[in-house]
Formats: sequence, structure tokens, C-alpha cells
Amino acid sequence: MTYPLALRQLAVEKVRQKEMTQAKAAKFFKIGITTLKAWLTAKTLNPKTRRTPRTLKVSHPRLLAILKETPDATLKEIAYMAGVSDFCIRYHFKLLKITRKKNDPVPRTR
Repeated sequence: MTYPLALRQLAVEKVRQKEMTQAKAAKFFKIGITTLKAWLTAKTLNPKTRRTPRTLKVSHPRLLAILKETPDATLKEIAYMAGVSDFCIRYHFKLLKITRKKNDPVPRTR
């Protein structure tokens, strides 16, 4: 939920005209002091209508192509080829519902 534009303008105007301090204006308009400071430094007071989408570090088609080229590669090797961290590869494998269990060449004993 965003604050109305009229409230933003009024709060910023009161502080800029030195009718109120930032702390008093924040308390009077029942907003956070950090919010008021952000409004004072913002280029425009218009609220954002939508969030910017999150960008992926590696695309899923690229990841599937790497898997097709080297199906026996480990997670670290795939991460090196894609140019990202192994955690990033694990995250994308989880999204794609791909499991990568490897058999250990040396059986472990208890």
C-alpha cells in the first residue's frame, strides 16, 4: 500500500518551508522518519505503480543446453561454465525440478 500523493506533498512542503522538523512531521502525519527522508531526496513524489522484475543470472534454456552438452558434470563445473556460483545453479535446478545425485566412487563407511 502506498501513501496518497497529497499526503506526500504536504509532508514534504511542511519540512521544506521549515514549519516542522522532520521528526515532528513524521509523527504528525504518522509516517516513518525514513520514509519522509526518502521523499525529501526523491526526484518525484509519485508512487511506484509496479516493482521491477527480478533478473536471472542464467537463463533456463542456457542451463539446459549446458546439461545436454555435459550430462555428467558436477554442480561446480556447471556453475563455472555458466559463469555463476554453485548456489545459483542449485537454486535454478530446484526451480526446474532437476535432481543431481552423484554416486561416490569410493563407498563411505560408518
